[in-house]
Amino acid sequence: MKVLFICNNDPYAKGNGLCTAVKLTIKHLRERGVETRLISTVSPSHDGPQPEYPLQRFIFPIFQPIIDANCFCFAKLDKAVVSEAVAWADVIHIEEPFPVQIYAIKEAERMGKAIVASFHLFTDNIFYNARMGWCGFGNRMLMNFWKKHVYDHCSHIHCPSKTVEDLLGSYGFKADLRTFSNGVIVRPDRLENTAAPKAPYQILSIGRFSPEKNQILLLKAMRYSRHSKEIQLSFAGFGNLLKSFEKEGDKLLADGVLNYRPHFGFYKFEHLSKIISESYLYYHGAVVEVEGLSCLEALRGGAVPVIADAPLAATKDFAISPESLFRSGDPQDLARKIDWWIEHPDEHAEYVSRYAALVSDYNIEFSIDSMIAMYSDAIRSARQ
Repeated sequence: MKVLFICNNDPYAKGNGLCTAVKLTIKHLRERGVETRLISTVSPSHDGPQPEYPLQRFIFPIFQPIIDANCFCFAKLDKAVVSEAVAWADVIHIEEPFPVQIYAIKEAERMGKAIVASFHLFTDNIFYNARMGWCGFGNRMLMNFWKKHVYDHCSHIHCPSKTVEDLLGSYGFKADLRTFSNGVIVRPDRLENTAAPKAPYQILSIGRFSPEKNQILLLKAMRYSRHSKEIQLSFAGFGNLLKSFEKEGDKLLADGVLNYRPHFGFYKFEHLSKIISESYLYYHGAVVEVEGLSCLEALRGGAVPVIADAPLAATKDFAISPESLFRSGDPQDLARKIDWWIEHPDEHAEYVSRYAALVSDYNIEFSIDSMIAMYSDAIRSARQ
């Protein structure tokens, strides 16, 4: 079985959740003996791994600064490279619904190759980052375009969550929808949480500083919390909203709402794991989220979550306590949930273990089993 991954971003560079998922999937498929190759943009790291089929980066007019801030890039279509790559494969795996993928699909259909996709990106992700999250009509138009030109050409689509499956079903997607997690590495040695039920209570948020992640709501909630002076906020990520977050944090300090200055930074895995293990709560306020693997990593480290109950946020499925869900966009309700966990240390201690145990259900080994089965079914379908 030869699988070609078609991705705009180089997944070996610092990137977003999509890149992390692609990189881990390729690694684990290869460990299972599946031949895989990648077509993507050239890696900026000359010493690290490169895609087998490299493409040059396409500079997008006007919106390139926003694209860069989200650690994404668009690949420039090279028809000869794409055709060569598709000819090698038994099955092509589409990672995004963009021009390189559209051309690859045409070539795959011409050659009779199997075609599958993973649905990593809501249209809302694009419109929120373009500051047009209100544009429902634009979202519907773009989704219908993706459906017609990309996803309806696939025999199977990997849905990383039930939220994705439900959305694609509502649009009448033709493919066989297979719902399973992108997966996380479940280690036998569970990271112990060292956060004591006393001030400062560290609340951690992980993710790009972008509008749809809605980290600003956590800062706003501090004005409604009874325990704000006992809270240390930590934001692990990067993005073009950093300055506005820092400004809001400074205001909270100046107004006497906070006693501890919020921390902002991008951390390597080992450092981030340490921060997770020291965190009392984990905040996930995204209004648009395909799965939210960063939340699972936080749960594995013993941080109890408070998660936005948003229609397009799949992360809400991880909540096993009603006190872990707050009304999306409501800073007062978020503050109430934060205060509840601080005021109920015994329940918090109980849920540290319960949430950590939940992560085993999302073991990447299960995901790879499901991925290989999907490929086999797609190849059989293409040969009929």
